[in-house]
Amino acid sequence: MLSVAAVGGCVEPGGEVSDSTSETSVDTSSTEEPADTSSSTGETETDTSTSTGETETDTSSSTGETETDTDSSTDETDTGETDTGETDTGETDTGETDTGEEPEGLCGWEPGRGIMALLDEDTLTVSLLRSDGVTSELDTSLPAAADDAALNLIMDARGESLFVGVYDDLGGAEHTRAHYRVYDRDTGAVVWELADDEWEPEGRAPYVASDGRAAFFAYSPYNESDNSYSRVLGPDGLVDHFNGVAAGPVMPDDWMAIEVGESSPRFRNVVTKQQVGLAHSIWDDYNSIWLQSESLLIYLSSINGELHVVEQHANEVTLRPWPELDPYLLNGWSVSLMALRGHGHDVLVRLSNNGQHRYLHLAADDTSNDVLMIPPEGHSATGCVTLPVVGAQGELFTIWRDAASANIWELVGANDDWAPAELSLPVSQFAGLFLGMRDGTYWLTAYETGSCPGVWDPPPMEALLGGSTQIMRPQDNAYVELGYGAGLQVAPEGRCYARLGPLPDDPWVIEDLLGPGSIEVPDLGVPGWIPND
Repeated sequence: MLSVAAVGGCVEPGGEVSDSTSETSVDTSSTEEPADTSSSTGETETDTSTSTGETETDTSSSTGETETDTDSSTDETDTGETDTGETDTGETDTGETDTGEEPEGLCGWEPGRGIMALLDEDTLTVSLLRSDGVTSELDTSLPAAADDAALNLIMDARGESLFVGVYDDLGGAEHTRAHYRVYDRDTGAVVWELADDEWEPEGRAPYVASDGRAAFFAYSPYNESDNSYSRVLGPDGLVDHFNGVAAGPVMPDDWMAIEVGESSPRFRNVVTKQQVGLAHSIWDDYNSIWLQSESLLIYLSSINGELHVVEQHANEVTLRPWPELDPYLLNGWSVSLMALRGHGHDVLVRLSNNGQHRYLHLAADDTSNDVLMIPPEGHSATGCVTLPVVGAQGELFTIWRDAASANIWELVGANDDWAPAELSLPVSQFAGLFLGMRDGTYWLTAYETGSCPGVWDPPPMEALLGGSTQIMRPQDNAYVELGYGAGLQVAPEGRCYARLGPLPDDPWVIEDLLGPGSIEVPDLGVPGWIPND
């Protein structure tokens, strides 16, 4: 999900900028330090979001990384001509095989597919970038705006729809003016638009559904009650108006995630206006996370004396027993952090008791790992990567270092030990580190500046020194190494990435892990991938 409220975030040197496809975790610990983008792990698959409690955005939807020195070990594909031999048909043998299908383009995209939205934070303009490199600027004007209007916008994209709401950010009835448009993600054509001079966005990120219905938290000077309201708009105008905060998109079944009062999660049907509360009570009140892309709430609950992970979307409830939690939570341990990994159905919790910490991981297949973050002999933590990343097969990845270098290690099964992962080259002489994963693509970025500088012995010959970026896709035997730590955005499906160059004025460039070709992203604003669902 591409989601922007007001103006988008900036990429800081050595940092990862997350979009809403990134994961969000609940941190109930009051001692956690503020997130440092150079010192956290990140996974971008979950599309998760705000939770009922404090959130730690230990994520990576990934903006930020670049490349110049590229060493690709992808398997080459023989695209040579096919010799069909002599023919007696009178036709000329071109040596080419006609499959009847369009040739696959960069990253496997269809020709003319809308792939990125570019937001100019200064002019509040939005441009659409297609897979053929063509851009088109969208109409983001505010008709009938006051002469002294201070314009702002909210934006989100999903499936075939790109939603932009433009509004006057000044207070007072004379400045209550908004204009909403949904565009076709490929052509940029306006699918529907609506003007409103009574309600306008409050500024929080909106949620557009796969069918183009858009939900957002709203404000009106004419609202004299103490209640807060959200609105849902569609091609025929107002779909719904309700007390509470929109917390996810309207799903095909017409249900969406909302929050009422002080972080009280609920579900609302925007057609029938029916509301549904929680099927079970949340353990310790705050151990829950919205998986926004599915308007799904994932939370811990004690049911008949046993701990469960509950996945709830309206009246659809899935119970996932997690008895391995019981010995801890019923004997003085507490959940100090809860995070979603993988595609959102891998649950990771950090348990704490008198300064001790351990992790429990409930995989998507409901197997449980009790993980002690204890480094192998002769190794230590880097201080950069604090949470394990869950791999495509449910394995756990983290970073351990010895005196000379650091590298990725993996933990496959509950009874296994940490072992070196065959993913990357070792890195050394760095001061910041980031480990991320999205849809089977992993990246390890080392920065020359950051929060975890170290003292290093002479590194091994194969080690990458200082700033570097490694992008790996094991399932396709693909590996790219960039000679600097850079801004990186990994695309949905994980095959493609956008990178910044090593110089401050270098543009974003889109490249394919599995083949040649690239697209230089025009300097029309901050880029964000448009997800396909």
